[in-house]
Amino acid sequence: MSATPRIDEKNFGESIGIRTNNLPQLEELGPPDLVHLSRYHKSTNSDSGAYHYVTGLDVSATAAPIAYLTTVQLSNTKTKTSSSASASAHPQVGTYCAYNCFSKGDLRIRMEFPGAVATTQFIYADRKKNTVHGDLKSSIWQETTASCLIRSVLLGDDIARQLPGMVKFNPIASTHSAKTAVEVLVRHLPKGPLCGASDIHQKPTLLQNHLVDALTRLVSLTNLQQFAIDQIDALSASGQIPDEFRLLKVKLLFSQNSEVEAVKEMHEGLIQNPRDGLLLNEQAKYLLSKGRPDLALIPATRAVESLPAEFDCWATLVEVHFFKLDYSSALLALNSCPMYSPRKKDIFKAIDPADFSFPLPADGSYDEIWKTAESSGCISGVGGPVTFAPASEIGAVDPLFLRIYQATLLQPTFKRAYDFLAVLTRQIGWDELLRLRSHVFVMEDEYRITLQEESKSKLNLLTPEAANGNGYNQERSPSPRRRSSSQVERFRKKRLCERWLDTLFIVLYDDLRVVLKWESDRRSLNPSDIKHSALEWELLGLSSFRTHHLEGGVSALKTCLNARFDIFAATVLLNHYVETQKNGDRFKGLNSKARKEAFLDADYVLELVTKVAAWNYRWYGDFSPLVLDVLKLLVEYRGTVSLSSTVHSKFDKETIPVVIDRDIAWLEQFEVEI
Repeated sequence: MSATPRIDEKNFGESIGIRTNNLPQLEELGPPDLVHLSRYHKSTNSDSGAYHYVTGLDVSATAAPIAYLTTVQLSNTKTKTSSSASASAHPQVGTYCAYNCFSKGDLRIRMEFPGAVATTQFIYADRKKNTVHGDLKSSIWQETTASCLIRSVLLGDDIARQLPGMVKFNPIASTHSAKTAVEVLVRHLPKGPLCGASDIHQKPTLLQNHLVDALTRLVSLTNLQQFAIDQIDALSASGQIPDEFRLLKVKLLFSQNSEVEAVKEMHEGLIQNPRDGLLLNEQAKYLLSKGRPDLALIPATRAVESLPAEFDCWATLVEVHFFKLDYSSALLALNSCPMYSPRKKDIFKAIDPADFSFPLPADGSYDEIWKTAESSGCISGVGGPVTFAPASEIGAVDPLFLRIYQATLLQPTFKRAYDFLAVLTRQIGWDELLRLRSHVFVMEDEYRITLQEESKSKLNLLTPEAANGNGYNQERSPSPRRRSSSQVERFRKKRLCERWLDTLFIVLYDDLRVVLKWESDRRSLNPSDIKHSALEWELLGLSSFRTHHLEGGVSALKTCLNARFDIFAATVLLNHYVETQKNGDRFKGLNSKARKEAFLDADYVLELVTKVAAWNYRWYGDFSPLVLDVLKLLVEYRGTVSLSSTVHSKFDKETIPVVIDRDIAWLEQFEVEI
């Protein structure tokens, strides 16, 4: 990276102090690496500190952090010393901090300039454990390396976890370093639960955690699936890791299109343990991908029986019923899905700085995008398009749009459930969904009427004659009791709708209302007569995507991006492209009503991914798994020469083609591994 951000502290050492105080609160991935430099000011006889954040640097030894500290120190134009004696009396101190999410502590490398020997220490989050100075165990270095790799892969595109002034290096420079990274991650698989898991899972397990997510993402980009499988087999055979990673091997085999081996591995696993819920779930997904929901129903049902509290198993069962066109069962399965509360994440607000400098990188420029980046500022932290939009633009947005946007900020399991509900609505229509809902679930009015009928039935059994013993021979009409009994019987066959699902119905109604109104306007009005701000177009597009009206979603987000570049809208479209290309059959099955306008053409995607790469590079982002994923798909479709030529011809006045060429060259080195 040709430029380095600088954030000046209000109080000397506060960035390191705050990091130290936060250590006991960290529960999963931890923060990005911190780089801190001190400066002595002779005029005031005081020190000041400046810092920035880093991901992707090799911390397997002190060499790379020391080299980076030296580079930053040399490029610090504000460093001034009146003489060599002054520099010796008040040396500049550089500190590199990297969090170890396995041993729960901070590895720190301290270097004095000029010329001192670096010192290391490991500060445990647990205050009862003593800080380790000097030589550290090799396990600490290896764990910290694995931690940094996981953060680099998972933080690359996660704006919520990013901080202002964060430099994102590519942690994988070559095939050799890629294999080394895979070896390190595989070696730490047994410790995976210590680094947390996505909220889509109930809790971190051996097979469901951030380490596994990072490993699968990394080998998918580098085509090192077989190498990872060989490492797992070798370590399992030597007893270094438990023989419990069959599911991971199956997923890696499917990822490299080795279906026969994957099916064989699944079969052997289920012979050994017929109640392996996650393996049964994977089998059901495979059968669904082959267009056999009838066969998938058996393993999907067994999966939820084996793991009734696992959301992913229930989600697969919902899909199976959907593809079988058994919408009542799909709705019932959706109602049975376990919903998880979000776990605490290691996300902290940026420190209020005294000053900062975010200089322009020497290359990677795209004038239009960088101007937008300068006007909007560095976007990082928890939030979305509304959070980072100008107050004046938010004030001009239709309040209904804002209300729906807030209502649909759902946690992962609720978001997936909402998506299923939207898919079902798109397939059968809102009116049919309501009819289905009343057929499957007990409605409030029905519940009240049934209770009233039951009360009347009980009163009818106690007539005045029966009460005083004089009416035992009197004939009474059985019809009211039969009617009441029939209604109660129907009532008992229905299920109670979970409150969270009831809420999602209400939210979906508002979401759908906005989308359908806009689609009506599109049909009846000229495009020039439909006036919205860029933010409103974005919110319309997001609503359309949520409700699976994808043609409208693509159109609205394109309109938003034509008005001004927005990283959130661009990310949605790029993820949409990846989904349609990687999971085309599943996508078409769930979106059978999608027309050709719902799909993005390669030329548009190439232009968009180039803009995203330029945006990232402006904010020191040299590694984005999403950008690499999209470029990899485009290379497979068009070839490297054609792709590079198109980028250079379209953006000949910019320097962003240099970055795209570098990314394409990076992908090319892994083609031999296919």
